[in-house]
Amino acid sequence: MFFAERGLDVLAVDVAPNGLEKADRLARERGVDIRTERADVNAFELDERVDLVYSIGTIQYLEPANREERFEHLRAQTAPGGVHALFAFVDHPEVPPAPDWGENEHFYEPGELRGYYADWNALYSRKFVFDDESGGEPHRHAAEEYVFERP
Repeated sequence: MFFAERGLDVLAVDVAPNGLEKADRLARERGVDIRTERADVNAFELDERVDLVYSIGTIQYLEPANREERFEHLRAQTAPGGVHALFAFVDHPEVPPAPDWGENEHFYEPGELRGYYADWNALYSRKFVFDDESGGEPHRHAAEEYVFERP
């Protein structure tokens, strides 16, 4: 809702109907308009140019074999000067998978995400490990965050 509340045209994509229902409900409660589309990130086709791709968790569901093609598609559909802000869990030798890690979630190798954007400007990057209690059980995650700008 953050982006819609600031006047941006928002398309929310999720494979789970309950996620889209929640997004629609929050938009109504906050008095903003958004568009929603049910789609699997492994096959989703963005049919319009965008200025921003924001993912905090969605790209975790990209199957490793699909990543290069999917990132190429998203980059191609981004206008010059557009931005991709991304968060991904990474494989880390000292951090085991979370107890609620799903079979359709996939770790990234450290630095892998940066590789898909080698020809873009990196505006921000951070690699970190953090404590979490999702699923009701304390555990840790290793993650990377990036903000890339299309030249």
